Amino acid sequence: MSLSLSRIVPWPVILDNVKKWRSEQSDILRNPKPLTNEDQEKYKAFILEQDTHRFGEKISMSPITLDGEMLAWGGLTNMEWSIKKGEMSRFVHKAELSFIAQTSLLNTDLYDAMFTYFLTEYKRAMLRDGYWKCYRLYSETYDLPHRQRHIGILEANGFKREGVLRGHIFRDNQYFYDVILHAFTKEDYEKSCNMETGASRG
Repeated sequence: MSLSLSRIVPWPVILDNVKKWRSEQSDILRNPKPLTNEDQEKYKAFILEQDTHRFGEKISMSPITLDGEMLAWGGLTNMEWSIKKGEMSRFVHKAELSFIAQTSLLNTDLYDAMFTYFLTEYKRAMLRDGYWKCYRLYSETYDLPHRQRHIGILEANGFKREGVLRGHIFRDNQYFYDVILHAFTKEDYEKSCNMETGASRG
Protein backbone atom coordinates (compact mmCIF):
# COMPACT_ATOMS: atom_id res chain seq x y z
CA MET A 1 0.00 0.00 0.00
CA SER A 2 1.50 3.32 -1.12
CA LEU A 3 -0.27 6.40 0.26
CA SER A 4 0.79 9.80 -1.02
CA LEU A 5 -0.07 13.49 -0.82
CA SER A 6 -0.23 14.21 -4.55
CA ARG A 7 -0.46 17.38 -6.63
CA ILE A 8 -0.69 15.58 -9.96
CA VAL A 9 -4.35 14.52 -9.87
CA PRO A 10 -6.21 16.42 -12.67
CA TRP A 11 -8.56 19.16 -11.48
CA PRO A 12 -11.67 17.63 -13.13
CA VAL A 13 -11.09 14.45 -11.09
CA ILE A 14 -10.56 16.45 -7.89
CA LEU A 15 -13.68 18.57 -8.40
CA ASP A 16 -15.91 15.61 -9.29
CA ASN A 17 -14.72 13.58 -6.29
CA VAL A 18 -14.95 16.40 -3.77
CA LYS A 19 -18.38 17.45 -5.02
CA LYS A 20 -19.68 13.88 -4.78
CA TRP A 21 -18.17 13.17 -1.35
CA ARG A 22 -19.18 16.48 0.21
CA SER A 23 -22.73 16.16 -1.09
CA GLU A 24 -23.01 12.59 0.22
CA GLN A 25 -21.55 13.56 3.61
CA SER A 26 -23.30 16.89 4.16
CA ASP A 27 -24.55 15.69 7.56
CA ILE A 28 -21.00 15.84 8.97
CA LEU A 29 -19.74 18.85 7.00
CA ARG A 30 -20.45 22.57 6.87
CA ASN A 31 -22.25 22.52 3.55
CA PRO A 32 -25.94 21.95 4.40
CA LYS A 33 -26.95 21.35 0.78
CA PRO A 34 -25.54 19.44 -2.22
CA LEU A 35 -22.80 21.26 -4.13
CA THR A 36 -23.16 22.39 -7.74
CA ASN A 37 -20.61 22.54 -10.56
CA GLU A 38 -20.60 26.32 -10.16
CA ASP A 39 -19.76 25.92 -6.46
CA GLN A 40 -16.83 23.69 -7.38
CA GLU A 41 -15.46 26.07 -10.00
CA LYS A 42 -15.49 28.88 -7.44
CA TYR A 43 -13.74 26.58 -4.97
CA LYS A 44 -11.06 25.72 -7.53
CA ALA A 45 -10.52 29.40 -8.38
CA PHE A 46 -10.16 30.27 -4.70
CA ILE A 47 -7.57 27.53 -4.08
CA LEU A 48 -5.56 28.43 -7.18
CA GLU A 49 -5.65 32.11 -6.23
CA GLN A 50 -4.40 31.25 -2.74
CA ASP A 51 -1.46 29.35 -4.24
CA THR A 52 -0.16 32.66 -5.59
CA HIS A 53 0.21 34.10 -2.07
CA ARG A 54 3.59 33.32 -0.59
CA PHE A 55 3.33 33.56 3.19
CA GLY A 56 -0.28 34.65 3.28
CA GLU A 57 -2.51 31.93 1.89
CA LYS A 58 -5.68 30.99 3.76
CA ILE A 59 -6.09 27.45 2.44
CA SER A 60 -3.82 24.71 1.14
CA MET A 61 -5.25 21.37 0.01
CA SER A 62 -3.97 18.19 -1.68
CA PRO A 63 -5.41 14.91 -2.93
CA ILE A 64 -4.46 11.80 -0.94
CA THR A 65 -3.87 8.90 -3.30
CA LEU A 66 -3.41 5.18 -2.93
CA ASP A 67 -1.34 3.64 -5.71
CA GLY A 68 -2.23 6.66 -7.85
CA GLU A 69 -6.00 6.66 -7.21
CA MET A 70 -7.48 9.66 -5.38
CA LEU A 71 -9.31 8.41 -2.29
CA ALA A 72 -9.30 11.51 -0.08
CA TRP A 73 -8.82 15.28 -0.07
CA GLY A 74 -7.20 17.09 2.81
CA GLY A 75 -5.19 20.02 4.00
CA LEU A 76 -5.48 23.29 5.88
CA THR A 77 -8.16 25.98 6.00
CA ASN A 78 -8.64 29.18 8.00
CA MET A 79 -4.88 29.73 8.18
CA GLU A 80 -4.06 32.72 10.39
CA TRP A 81 -0.69 34.41 9.90
CA SER A 82 1.29 36.40 12.48
CA ILE A 83 4.68 38.05 12.98
CA LYS A 84 6.65 37.57 16.19
CA LYS A 85 7.85 40.68 17.95
CA GLY A 86 11.37 41.57 16.84
CA GLU A 87 11.26 39.24 13.80
CA MET A 88 10.53 39.92 10.15
CA SER A 89 9.39 36.45 9.09
CA ARG A 90 5.72 35.47 9.16
CA PHE A 91 4.37 32.23 10.54
CA VAL A 92 1.02 30.47 10.75
CA HIS A 93 -0.35 30.97 14.25
CA LYS A 94 -3.10 28.41 13.72
CA ALA A 95 -4.73 26.40 10.95
CA GLU A 96 -7.77 24.15 10.81
CA LEU A 97 -7.41 20.63 9.45
CA SER A 98 -9.78 19.56 6.69
CA PHE A 99 -10.13 15.95 5.57
CA ILE A 100 -12.72 14.11 3.50
CA ALA A 101 -12.54 10.63 1.99
CA GLN A 102 -14.50 8.48 -0.41
CA THR A 103 -17.85 7.84 1.27
CA SER A 104 -17.67 4.05 1.01
CA LEU A 105 -14.44 4.09 3.05
CA LEU A 106 -15.89 5.78 6.14
CA ASN A 107 -15.36 3.74 9.32
CA THR A 108 -13.06 1.24 7.61
CA ASP A 109 -9.47 0.25 8.30
CA LEU A 110 -8.36 1.99 5.10
CA TYR A 111 -9.96 5.25 6.25
CA ASP A 112 -8.11 4.91 9.56
CA ALA A 113 -4.83 4.38 7.73
CA MET A 114 -5.36 7.34 5.39
CA PHE A 115 -6.44 9.72 8.14
CA THR A 116 -3.49 8.65 10.32
CA TYR A 117 -1.12 9.18 7.37
CA PHE A 118 -2.65 12.62 6.73
CA LEU A 119 -2.29 13.68 10.38
CA THR A 120 1.29 12.41 10.58
CA GLU A 121 2.35 14.22 7.41
CA TYR A 122 0.76 17.53 8.36
CA LYS A 123 2.07 17.46 11.92
CA ARG A 124 5.58 16.92 10.58
CA ALA A 125 5.30 19.50 7.81
CA MET A 126 3.58 22.22 9.82
CA LEU A 127 4.91 22.03 13.35
CA ARG A 128 8.62 21.60 12.79
CA ASP A 129 10.58 24.54 11.38
CA GLY A 130 9.50 24.28 7.79
CA TYR A 131 7.78 26.42 5.19
CA TRP A 132 4.89 27.65 7.34
CA LYS A 133 6.34 27.27 10.87
CA CYS A 134 2.87 26.63 12.26
CA TYR A 135 2.20 26.77 16.00
CA ARG A 136 -1.24 25.16 16.33
CA LEU A 137 -3.31 22.71 14.30
CA TYR A 138 -6.94 22.28 15.29
CA SER A 139 -10.02 20.34 14.27
CA GLU A 140 -13.78 20.63 14.78
CA THR A 141 -15.85 17.43 14.58
CA TYR A 142 -19.60 16.94 14.94
CA ASP A 143 -20.29 14.75 17.97
CA LEU A 144 -22.31 12.10 16.15
CA PRO A 145 -22.33 8.31 16.65
CA HIS A 146 -20.77 7.65 13.22
CA ARG A 147 -17.95 10.15 13.90
CA GLN A 148 -16.62 8.52 17.07
CA ARG A 149 -14.06 6.45 15.13
CA HIS A 150 -12.77 9.62 13.44
CA ILE A 151 -12.50 11.32 16.84
CA GLY A 152 -10.66 8.30 18.21
CA ILE A 153 -8.03 8.55 15.44
CA LEU A 154 -7.45 12.22 16.24
CA GLU A 155 -6.88 11.42 19.90
CA ALA A 156 -4.71 8.37 19.13
CA ASN A 157 -2.48 10.73 17.14
CA GLY A 158 -1.97 13.11 20.03
CA PHE A 159 -4.71 15.66 19.40
CA LYS A 160 -6.09 16.85 22.73
CA ARG A 161 -9.78 17.34 23.30
CA GLU A 162 -10.06 20.99 24.33
CA GLY A 163 -13.78 21.39 24.74
CA VAL A 164 -17.31 21.05 23.42
CA LEU A 165 -19.38 23.69 21.64
CA ARG A 166 -22.83 22.63 22.81
CA GLY A 167 -25.63 22.89 20.26
CA HIS A 168 -23.23 24.71 17.93
CA ILE A 169 -24.72 23.31 14.70
CA PHE A 170 -28.40 23.48 13.75
CA ARG A 171 -29.51 21.27 10.88
CA ASP A 172 -32.71 20.18 9.15
CA ASN A 173 -34.69 22.81 11.06
CA GLN A 174 -34.79 20.57 14.13
CA TYR A 175 -31.41 19.13 15.24
CA PHE A 176 -28.78 20.78 17.41
CA TYR A 177 -25.35 19.13 17.19
CA ASP A 178 -22.43 19.49 19.58
CA VAL A 179 -18.97 20.11 18.10
CA ILE A 180 -15.80 18.61 19.62
CA LEU A 181 -12.66 20.75 19.52
CA HIS A 182 -9.21 19.11 19.25
CA ALA A 183 -5.77 20.67 18.87
CA PHE A 184 -2.11 19.74 18.53
CA THR A 185 0.56 22.37 19.16
CA LYS A 186 4.25 22.78 18.43
CA GLU A 187 4.99 21.88 22.07
CA ASP A 188 2.97 18.68 21.68
CA TYR A 189 4.99 17.82 18.57
CA GLU A 190 8.33 18.49 20.27
CA LYS A 191 7.27 16.43 23.28
CA SER A 192 6.28 13.50 21.07
CA CYS A 193 9.63 13.71 19.23
CA ASN A 194 11.52 13.67 22.53
CA MET A 195 9.54 10.65 23.70
CA GLU A 196 10.33 8.80 20.45
CA THR A 197 14.02 9.66 20.77
CA GLY A 198 14.09 8.43 24.36
CA ALA A 199 12.32 5.21 23.44
CA SER A 200 14.76 4.50 20.60
CA ARG A 201 17.73 5.05 22.92
CA GLY A 202 16.22 2.78 25.52
